[in-house]
Amino acid sequence: MGYFNDCEMVENTSNKLAGQTNPLSNEMEEQTERRILCHMAERNYGINLTALQTVTGGLSARAFRGKDTKGLSYFIKVYDHSRSGTSRWIAAIAHYIPVLRAMGEDPGLKGRIPVPVLTLAGEPACADADRTCLIYQWIEGESYCARQFSAKELRELMRIVAAVHQFSVPKPLCEGLSREAFDIPFAARLEELLQNAPKDLILPDQRQECMALLEHLQKLRGRLQSAALPVVVCHGDIHRGNVMRDSLGLVLIDWEGLYLAPPEADLFFFQRCQGEMNAFYQKLCRYKPNPVALEFFAVRRRLEDIFEFLVSLLIDKVAPREEAYLRRLLQSELKRLHLPMEFDFL
Repeated sequence: MGYFNDCEMVENTSNKLAGQTNPLSNEMEEQTERRILCHMAERNYGINLTALQTVTGGLSARAFRGKDTKGLSYFIKVYDHSRSGTSRWIAAIAHYIPVLRAMGEDPGLKGRIPVPVLTLAGEPACADADRTCLIYQWIEGESYCARQFSAKELRELMRIVAAVHQFSVPKPLCEGLSREAFDIPFAARLEELLQNAPKDLILPDQRQECMALLEHLQKLRGRLQSAALPVVVCHGDIHRGNVMRDSLGLVLIDWEGLYLAPPEADLFFFQRCQGEMNAFYQKLCRYKPNPVALEFFAVRRRLEDIFEFLVSLLIDKVAPREEAYLRRLLQSELKRLHLPMEFDFL
């Protein structure tokens, strides 16, 4: 196992995971984790890593950049089994990765979405008792995390979204994908967390506003259950952190939320200039977005984000630095509970 000694141990300088710090608390544990990931990459993918560096990822997983003996770079996404909420993302991998690979062959999407790397056995991921790992080809480009989109860039992004919505998924690949049913699966637990949250997290009037918004969401759900809306492939999480620019243009990344839903499940992310983007989408796809559906997805997203932050703060064991960051995110959401929902996704 000589490659363990070759694997460069880079200190954790950027693993904020959209603000999340690395849960491994000391240098020895971090080095052990990197050795494990190097071993998993060689054994399962035949990739002999010579360098492994922590990079910015998302709230659901840790992320690394790996470089092999051939000089090729990879994006490695690691889901910790001990973290609450990751089981649903892990379960979805077997269903969305095949669709993502199929979309990557479409002329309108080739190069505009990430390329997953399969294991030697043809599987979409590998796992041990403590973690599940995904590997993608590395995208050499710039993230939009710290910048806002221009009108021209928003139209470029909308063209990618429209191409995704127009993609016809092979029927065998549709069977495992989740499908929008306008459910609110977090509703009961959110109510419980709101009741039990201390006042330094949620003030009484904020709690009442959340409950009123949840009631409003239930009414919107009732109106949509009888609506005849089209169903398309949706990304489900379009925001600046999931968009990059390489030498050829924009790339829409992080497809773990891929599912079948009405177009509005993606279109509400363009809320900052919704009217203009709706008109542009209608021109591209010959479909006029439904305003009730747009409002449903917007309200559900706000409440779901509040729910996820409360779970992390009240149930998960997070480091103090991560806790402070999550508190700031929660307060930002609680300040924007009025209708219509306001977002700064793009």
